[in-house]
Amino acid sequence: MLKNYLLTSLRNFRKNKSYIIINAFGLGIALACCISAYIILAFNIEFDDAFADQDLDRMFRIHTEFVQPDGALGQHITAPMVMGPAMAQDIAGVERFTRYNAAGGFVQFGDHSFSESVRFADSTFFEMFEFRLVKGSFDAFKKLDAVILSKETARKYFNNDNPIGQVLTFHFPNQKEINAVVGAVYENSPQNSSLHFGLMMRIEHFNEIYDLGSGSWADWRDAATFVELSNPERANEIPALMGDYIQIRNEKKPDAKVAGFKLEPFMKPINQDDVNWSMINLRMSIVPLLVFSVMALLILLIACFNLTNTSFAITARRLKEVGIRKVIGASRQHIIAQFLFEMVLTILISLVVGLVMAKFIAAEFSDMWNLGYGMDDLNGLNLFIALIILVFVASLIAGLYPAMANSRFMPVQLLKSNVKIKGTNWFTKTLVMLQFAISVFVLINGIIFTQNTKFQESINYGFDMNVLIVPISSESDFTILNNQTKSYPKITQTAISHHQLGWSSYPFPVAVDTTEYSVQHIEVGQDFFETMGLHLIEGRFLNMRNAQDRTDAIVVNRAFVEHTGMKDPLSQYVSVRDKRMRVVGVIENHVDNLFRSREAEPFVFYGSKPNEYQMMLVKGNQSDLGDIKDYMSTIWKKNFPERPFEATFQEDAMLGGIRETNTNLKKIFLFLTVLGGLLSISGIYAMASLNVEKRTKEIGVRKVLGASVSYLIGLLSREFAVILGIAALIGSLGGFYLSAALLDEIYAYHISVGIWPLIAGSLVIFIMGIATTSWIIGKAATSNPVESLRDE
Repeated sequence: MLKNYLLTSLRNFRKNKSYIIINAFGLGIALACCISAYIILAFNIEFDDAFADQDLDRMFRIHTEFVQPDGALGQHITAPMVMGPAMAQDIAGVERFTRYNAAGGFVQFGDHSFSESVRFADSTFFEMFEFRLVKGSFDAFKKLDAVILSKETARKYFNNDNPIGQVLTFHFPNQKEINAVVGAVYENSPQNSSLHFGLMMRIEHFNEIYDLGSGSWADWRDAATFVELSNPERANEIPALMGDYIQIRNEKKPDAKVAGFKLEPFMKPINQDDVNWSMINLRMSIVPLLVFSVMALLILLIACFNLTNTSFAITARRLKEVGIRKVIGASRQHIIAQFLFEMVLTILISLVVGLVMAKFIAAEFSDMWNLGYGMDDLNGLNLFIALIILVFVASLIAGLYPAMANSRFMPVQLLKSNVKIKGTNWFTKTLVMLQFAISVFVLINGIIFTQNTKFQESINYGFDMNVLIVPISSESDFTILNNQTKSYPKITQTAISHHQLGWSSYPFPVAVDTTEYSVQHIEVGQDFFETMGLHLIEGRFLNMRNAQDRTDAIVVNRAFVEHTGMKDPLSQYVSVRDKRMRVVGVIENHVDNLFRSREAEPFVFYGSKPNEYQMMLVKGNQSDLGDIKDYMSTIWKKNFPERPFEATFQEDAMLGGIRETNTNLKKIFLFLTVLGGLLSISGIYAMASLNVEKRTKEIGVRKVLGASVSYLIGLLSREFAVILGIAALIGSLGGFYLSAALLDEIYAYHISVGIWPLIAGSLVIFIMGIATTSWIIGKAATSNPVESLRDE
């Protein structure tokens, strides 16, 4: 039976090669899109699979809970640096702990230097978590001067040379320099792992860099902390024993009060949406998962609907074959099985095409979103199961209706040719309408995100963008560089700062009288306001050469004054980190973050500690910024030859991520529009061909009676115009609501969805559909009526 199905299928494929090739290619691209979307889904499904074989039932994360300004409870997957040692000493049942923190710096080896994010952990880290060893020994981590490298990092520094025993020089903030010996190399941990790192040093160095001693309850540099319990069933009891830690933390750090601590199993899934801050990697947000899964499903539906229409047209021409098969004993179930078998074969061919294309599409998609995760990282069994489900679902969607519809007739009707091709019906019309509706839907989103990009780049942000940001490690770095910038005429102004507009502000509570407000903080240095072009409303800017301004003065913006209800701000005091600071100036509002708020946010600006300066700001004309960057690179290499030069344009710091998001979404929607449009055109082509074939005699008679070609095109296109009109309406409504929801989800500051993108998207797809049907009908209308009538 199976052999007969296969032979019949191959015979039918040979007769309809063009249809099979078109459908296999179109559905193959759709399946490649589904595989690309599955990669994001698998990122979460297979998260922390690297630890799946380890016995981690006794391993728990510490979560810190706090009350947010709106009263809701938030959580960080961090704990005070001192908590791990305190728990091991104070609470019975805590066998081991390890902390996990990070600091930025640069690493030097010979003539090479690289900027790195270095991870720090306790000596127990590699005892509590198992990593695959490549070279050396994890026992080396018991020594303070050891550093553990990933295989990828080791290759970056040493190529194919043996790294064990080599010395790397680390340069950290506060001019801390540490020499460390490579003790081991481990196999790269996957990107979808809670613990993904390139370099690991002992946590004692972290405490040394930031002068924490053995740790501090008051410091904000909390670490991800893991504890191993002797009895995991006590995990619910231990948070009650941590009450003293809550009181100590809040007394030592009253500006960020903790509501509680809790233990969560290490392997318990947690998403980005549920956490305010984490030192470990987390699963992706649910929003992109839903968006890309829906997009892939839509394009798969278009391809399946197209395959359904094409299959219906082909099977309608095989009615006599069906009649003969029934006469010689085939049941309706056998006929349905034959058609479904052919559909499964078509989809399997498409799957092969899709897997080949996915190698390119998925790689591009992964790079587009900086996933660092691709097809080679997927669990093979999970992928196989997903593909089986995909083939099964696609086969049912695309093949069930043609098989059922064309197998229901009696053999006498089929052999006497009493059954005629019905052309279009409500089902095929609905499928084509949905195809075009989805095409309208995605095109509208592409147009809207293109408009949004232009809108966001035209916003008046309230400060100058013609600034170059150069990371530095100390105030002395700034002094050396600043002295040499004075001789370069294209540099008009310089400043030093700890934070920067649009890049590194952070929310924190401040108090006015007895009322507490959550506002954005920026810690600055000399000439910051002037260099950034912020507009003063009243009072003055901070003068960091004045010792009192360094410690006791603060500048606020207009939104802060309005938010707190200050009547005479220059006579007011604000409590920042339990220190009373006098307001000396009020500046105009600026736009700091398009993801956070469209309304002006309240800001406070105050002096940074000199040992915490992190960036030099260099200002010039917009057209000169490229030359300024080259000049800064030259003097940097002259003064700091062992350190890599890095610099970012303010415009890129502010808009880089936004441009990338908008551009990626535009690419995706454009790709889906082109693919969906081609598949939709193919579907309406099949339906229009079937309809014209049914009405061949009618066309010939009308031509004989004097009907013009234009009249025939208009007459036969009428039902397709109605289908496309309904598709445009449904697609416009769907495009409107999806684009509005996407914009709201991604950005706080974005365009409002207008009517013109809806009209433009609908018209483009409508014209494509009408042009296709008109061409097919036109060919029939211009043919010789004698031929068509003779055929009948």
